[in-house]
Amino acid sequence: MFYERAAEIMIDIEAAEAEISANQKELRGVLRIGAPLELGRRRLADFVSEFADRFPKLRVHLLLSDEGLDVVNSRLDLAIRIGMPNEAGIVATKIMSSERVICASPAYLERFGMPATPAELHQHRCICLMRGHELGMLDRWRLSRAGEDQIIEVTPHLSTTSGEVVHDWALKGKGIVFKVLWDVGDDLQRGRLVRLLPEYQGETIGLFATMPSRRNVPLRVRTFLDNLRDFLAHRPSRH
Repeated sequence: MFYERAAEIMIDIEAAEAEISANQKELRGVLRIGAPLELGRRRLADFVSEFADRFPKLRVHLLLSDEGLDVVNSRLDLAIRIGMPNEAGIVATKIMSSERVICASPAYLERFGMPATPAELHQHRCICLMRGHELGMLDRWRLSRAGEDQIIEVTPHLSTTSGEVVHDWALKGKGIVFKVLWDVGDDLQRGRLVRLLPEYQGETIGLFATMPSRRNVPLRVRTFLDNLRDFLAHRPSRH
């Protein structure tokens, strides 16, 4: 109990120091951010470095992992999560949403052809993301058309625990993927990937910012989150 109270006091002190710095138009201290590996590298890395450039007295740590970051035990100020978290002791704020889409590279389509219906996905080489032993394989692809939902359970030709590897395999023509638009939007626009079965809508996935439950959220965290929302709102791959 003593140590928990001491930690709360330190958090409040950090928040107060950040507020004082803000009055001087500065942010100080350390900002610890966590995010999934692919999302962090492809979408957040440049934004984080530019944010740090704006506040030279603020040190920013970006931790990337596909294992699911525990914002409390990892002592993070903020963690970006895909999907609504359900852990106790955290506060989650939805910052954007995006649709999953089925896509493949032109090289794959030239070699294996294009599926005309969701059922034909069973005849193709699909690539799936694994979420560890307990959470299993993301091999149930939920689609809807004209208000009717269906779930296609694919048999993966390739699978991995890394979202970034799934993405790279798709770009190299290794198979068909079911990816969120914020991951593949640029590739679709530039022709590196082709959207398949566009008449079907994939499920919508939320992107959440999670923070430890606390009375005072440091200004550096609030400032980062406000800027991140603005950044994501202007991305072309936003749903």
